[in-house]
Amino acid sequence: MELIDLIDINGNKINKTIVRGHSDEIGEGEYVPVVSIYLRSGIRYLIQYTSEAKGHVYATTGGVVPSGGEPLKQAVIEVKEELGLELKESDLKYLGRIVRDDIIMFVYIYEDDSCEIEKYPFKLQESEVEKIMWLSKDEIEDLILKGMLRESTCEHYLKFIK
Repeated sequence: MELIDLIDINGNKINKTIVRGHSDEIGEGEYVPVVSIYLRSGIRYLIQYTSEAKGHVYATTGGVVPSGGEPLKQAVIEVKEELGLELKESDLKYLGRIVRDDIIMFVYIYEDDSCEIEKYPFKLQESEVEKIMWLSKDEIEDLILKGMLRESTCEHYLKFIK
């Protein structure tokens, strides 16, 4: 059972915790904090193809911020869990946030102009990630046109990356 601290529109915790999956307990003006992380290598971005359990869609790395967590710390944790890549908080740059329905998505990016990250021996979390690929903006936009990129990923890609 995973607990989540709800936040207000400004990203402040509101002293209300729910069990993950109990979205019916989320009231007006209450949001679940979620993180999404881009990894950029030169002109390409890491996009993962999620496991069957996660819907077999293309998406960025990310997840829900659990109770007691903070978005930036959780972004580092998600990259480690899903990809086996250890980053420091200072490695990530905050791009902004997206508010959709009862979720606030905090979006971060790791940038590697040397392209060395592509050589990293990623260790994928099989329960969440089936494979990863490095895609150009044109290739990501092709996934969007084909309806193959997770809707929330489309939204923050168009706002922060394109």
